[in-house]
Amino acid sequence: MDATRPLPSPTRADMRRGVLFALALGMPALGGIACGEPLLGAFVALGGLFALTIDPRARAVSRTVAVLAGALLVIGCAALGLWFAGHRWAALSALLLVSFLAGQPKPEHAYLSLLGKYAASALVLAELGFPATMALGVAYFAGAVLALALALAAGFEQATASPWREIGAVLGGDTNGPLYGLTLPLTILLGTLSAQALDFVEPGWVALTILFVMHVDDALAWRRIRERIIGTVAGVALAWLLLVFLPGNWPLLASIALLSAAYPYALRADYLAFSAVVTALVLLLIDVARLPGGDLGLVGWRLWATLLGCAWVGASLVIMHALRRFIPRWR
Repeated sequence: MDATRPLPSPTRADMRRGVLFALALGMPALGGIACGEPLLGAFVALGGLFALTIDPRARAVSRTVAVLAGALLVIGCAALGLWFAGHRWAALSALLLVSFLAGQPKPEHAYLSLLGKYAASALVLAELGFPATMALGVAYFAGAVLALALALAAGFEQATASPWREIGAVLGGDTNGPLYGLTLPLTILLGTLSAQALDFVEPGWVALTILFVMHVDDALAWRRIRERIIGTVAGVALAWLLLVFLPGNWPLLASIALLSAAYPYALRADYLAFSAVVTALVLLLIDVARLPGGDLGLVGWRLWATLLGCAWVGASLVIMHALRRFIPRWR
C-alpha cells in the first residue's frame, strides 16, 4: 500500500455490491453445509465469485452472454486440464497455449484479461489435481447463473463497457505483443515445474500467483509483487486466526459473508487490500469444501507459493526489461 496514496472512502455502489457478493457467496456456502454437500456449495460460491468479478458493465443481454459463455470456457478448460492429467507433455503444451492467449489482452481489456486468467487457472488447477468433475462443473455454472441473476435484479450497474469491442480490438491486433505473450507462459511453466520439484503440496497456486501478479507495465508489476506478498501474508494470517479461534460452521459462514461484502471495495481501492481479502476468502471457501490439503495445512503452502511465484515474476521482469532495451522492436 502506498502511504502517499490514501484509500478512497467506501461509496454506496461499494455497499450495494458488497451485499450482492455476500448473497452470491454466502447463500451457496450455507446451503451446501445445510444439505450435507459442502463441496458443491463451495463451488457454487466460486462460480458466483467468478461471475461478479468478471461481469462487464454492459447491457443485460451482453452481460448475460459474456458471463455465461465465460463460465463455460472456464469449465471447458478445467475439463481439458483433467483430460491431460497424467500426460505430461500434452499438459505442458496446453498450458503454454492457454497462457499465451491469456497474456494477449491489454489491461484496459478488463473482461478478456480476467477471462484469460480464469481459464488458464482452471486448466492448471485441474491438471494438477484440483477437483474437476461433472457435478462440480454444474455447481460452478449454477453459481455463475445465480450471481448473474442477482446482479441483473439489482439493476444498479450502468452500461459503460462492451465485451464485443474488446474482442474486436484484440482480434484487430491491439494486444500486449509477442514478448509478453511468450514470457508469461514460460514463467508459469517454470514456476509450476519448480513447485513440483520442491514438492509443494499445491503447486498450482504458484501458477495462479504468476498469472495475477505479472503485468506488462514493469513499474506496476514491481509494485504488485510487493503488495501481493504483503496482502497474501495478511490474508493467510487472517484465515489462520479465523480457523483457529473461531471454529465451527456458523463463524466460518459469517466470516465468508463479511469478506465477500468487503471484496468489491478492496478490488476498487487497493491491490494490497484486495490480495488480503481474496486470499482469506478463497482459503475459507476451501475450508468449507474440506478439500484434501485444505484447512490449516493449505494456509502455509499458500504463502510459500506466493513467494515462489513472485520470485519468478521478478526474474521475468528483469529479462523482459533487458530484451526491450536491446531489441527495440519489442519495446
